[in-house]
Amino acid sequence: MSIHSQLLQKLSSQPMSWCKVEAVVTRPDQVSVVKDLAPPPVVVLSLSMKTVQNAKTHQNEIVAIAALVHHTFPLDKAPPQPPFQTHFCVLSNLMNCIFPYDYNEAVKQKNANIEIALTERTLLGFFLAKIHKIDPDVIVGHDIYGFDLEVLLQRINSCKVPFWSKIGRLRRSVMPKLGGRSGFAERNAACGRIICDIEISAKELIRCKSYHLSELVHQILKAERVVIPPENIRNAYNDSVHLLYMLENTWIDAKFILQIMCELNVLPLALQITNIAGNVMSRTLMGGRSERNEYLLLHAFTENNFIVPDKPVFKKMQQTTVEDNDEMGTDQNKNKSRKKAAYAGGLVLEPKVGFYDKFILLLDFNSLYPSIIQEYNICFTTVHREAPSTQKCQLLFEQFLDLEHQH
Repeated sequence: MSIHSQLLQKLSSQPMSWCKVEAVVTRPDQVSVVKDLAPPPVVVLSLSMKTVQNAKTHQNEIVAIAALVHHTFPLDKAPPQPPFQTHFCVLSNLMNCIFPYDYNEAVKQKNANIEIALTERTLLGFFLAKIHKIDPDVIVGHDIYGFDLEVLLQRINSCKVPFWSKIGRLRRSVMPKLGGRSGFAERNAACGRIICDIEISAKELIRCKSYHLSELVHQILKAERVVIPPENIRNAYNDSVHLLYMLENTWIDAKFILQIMCELNVLPLALQITNIAGNVMSRTLMGGRSERNEYLLLHAFTENNFIVPDKPVFKKMQQTTVEDNDEMGTDQNKNKSRKKAAYAGGLVLEPKVGFYDKFILLLDFNSLYPSIIQEYNICFTTVHREAPSTQKCQLLFEQFLDLEHQH
């Protein structure tokens, strides 16, 4: 979008976001959409972290965070190849333990850029400051909706780290309620940044036995990923070699995540799907094919000057009052709590209990109804609804009885 030049002089006196520049638009017609212009490169941050479980609180505490940053990631070209541009790594002092005596010398020999945080609160504050400075457009992770973002926000809340909303681009004071299944709170907290979960993208783009990071690294990158058990992380603080190996393993995971995203071409494909469907790219990266179809239909109706009604909202049936219950009687009140299904289900045969000494053939149809629909092209536009004759109905009924007697 482009904003007229006179609007750029009218900056917001009270900033609503963490962005460097904010402009105020008084009327929607003052904003015009720029067409036939290549998408600009975006800033991509790949995230990986190590956690340990506190024995007293049973909460996951963050020990180390590693990130890889690409400042000019193209969306309309082939993805870049490693090595990538910059990275940072921060390590916290676990339970106020003492670092190995030769730790500083080992870091100098490795020529590694590692920041040391005295507490977990300091680590999280450093991470938010880095996010604010780098200002990534896309944050990439593996199972980032199911684990990383939720743990980050929970620990920021528990440690009372200020300016938690820097994880997104919108200034906020109250953190959304965490713990939902759909990841709505995590998306809401990171408002302004696109979250890319390579686990969700891989489920949509490839077939794999498992979508854990180790399996994706093996199948896509043809490499082997070393997994450090959480119980070994505490012991790593006893030796500089093991501690640096743990940090290197965290950084390598961030590199694997970014490489998988590049190999699967996730961002360019998501941009093309978004342009076709006309929805939002952040929703495209979350899967949800039905929503894409819905947006396609909405745009098609709009182009043909149709007004689409709002979605119906199905509310729960209101409970009857005490006066109504008295009039209805006790028998109806007992039956009201238990409702039967409005339709009959399919026939399920009870298994015959016993020992079988012969071969058993099990036929399991995968996606039975979609397969039948595709096989016979069943659609309301293709099926001819002719009334069957009495003789044909009698023949079908006899065939059904024969099959029933055979079984």
